[in-house]
Amino acid sequence: MHVEGSRLGAGSAIIATVHRDANSSSQARGRGAQLTIPHHARVELTLGGAPAKGEVYAESVRAAMADLIHCAATGDAPASGGAEGAAAVIVAAGARQAAAAGRTVQLTDGIATPNRTMGNA
Repeated sequence: MHVEGSRLGAGSAIIATVHRDANSSSQARGRGAQLTIPHHARVELTLGGAPAKGEVYAESVRAAMADLIHCAATGDAPASGGAEGAAAVIVAAGARQAAAAGRTVQLTDGIATPNRTMGNA
């Protein structure tokens, strides 16, 4: 989540919580193998809320342009590409759906599905 020269505002915060042994029976599939998921992680990101929206947008465009100029000058690969852009759209759509429904949603294969009421983590 770092682009050289990007600057987060004063209202920005990232909060990560991990619940160990949250549900040892949870299963997932990764890299072709069945996995047991022993922990539950929750990450919350705020960029300052509605008052900071203009500043956050301007900063994201500025950081993207700085990355583009760097890549054009050096031939380096960009910090993010099409896959990251598509993932960002899916996450943004899920965030809008969660806010409108007043509940968290689970993103599965690009589809947001209702999970539980917000605040009941």
